[in-house]
Amino acid sequence: MKRSLFLIRLLAVLTVNALLAVGIAAILGFNPLITFLVVCVVNELLGFVPLRGRLVVVTNFTSILHTEGSPNMGGLQSRALYCLHQEVDVHAAPTPYADATTVASLATVTTDHTFLSGKGWKHFYSTEDASFQENTAQGEIDGMSFHQKLTLYHPLMGATFMGWLSAMINRGVYFVAKDIEGLKRMVGSKGRPGRIKVVTGTTGGVAADRKGSAFEVHSDSNYPAPIVTAALVIESDDVDSGSTTF
Repeated sequence: MKRSLFLIRLLAVLTVNALLAVGIAAILGFNPLITFLVVCVVNELLGFVPLRGRLVVVTNFTSILHTEGSPNMGGLQSRALYCLHQEVDVHAAPTPYADATTVASLATVTTDHTFLSGKGWKHFYSTEDASFQENTAQGEIDGMSFHQKLTLYHPLMGATFMGWLSAMINRGVYFVAKDIEGLKRMVGSKGRPGRIKVVTGTTGGVAADRKGSAFEVHSDSNYPAPIVTAALVIESDDVDSGSTTF
């Protein structure tokens, strides 16, 4: 399979190089063969060929089905994770388009981040039935991408959470939320960290009102919020649930 993908990419690059060489040779009166060789060398050194490294090679498109009667309840679980973007050394991400052979690999993260020494994921509690994750397509034809949004709700309004919001509001973050089926969905990426926006906190007006703070985490990506299949390691001083992974 890898050999076939290599040959496909090589053929695409050579085809583009040949077209460029023919055009340049026709305009400037150069020898087409020599021009082709020069174009190949220049593109290899400088990476100018548009398709180089960007060819989508998904080879396993599959039917998208749903089994009637199967469970499909909405909502997120109450315990999520977050980490600071600046504390990640090596960023985990879905398979790049140029290396993907299945559609699922474009929306799956199979490894955890590699963190700086002593750092890791931290817990975040969010009220049930007040949290959700959304993916919205954006952009124009040939330039489409996705906007990822995670809405969370924390029921406390004390100094610790208010200070946390103050410290986090201008920082890049990753958040991972687990849905009812146990799928972990990650918002944020290496190039576009998640950003906390639209914070709304209230004490409530009467005893029966809900007190707390809702906020949204936003990020833009070529992918919807990917599903993380790896076990995520909790920072050592934040293990309050009896488990070191999520």
